Amino acid sequence: MIRILAAGLVLLSLTGAASAETPADQQACNYLADQLAEAAENKAMDDNKIAEVGGLLAQLMTQCEENQLAEAGQTADRIRAAVGG
Repeated sequence: MIRILAAGLVLLSLTGAASAETPADQQACNYLADQLAEAAENKAMDDNKIAEVGGLLAQLMTQCEENQLAEAGQTADRIRAAVGG
């Protein structure tokens, strides 16, 4: 469990990557969405940025549920950019 959490933190700390990999499956996609939501909660953002990130997180969760993994990877990149890493 600690390794999974550490891997998630490493993933969130990567800011220079051109694009994230497509989640391997729906479970990995849901995990990614949870990690990005937690990272967003820990960032100080203005109301407009909070609304933007909230909308992107909702989109990501829908993509995970619908097994649209490639699109989810792209949305995750947009969330990382909006949150600032």
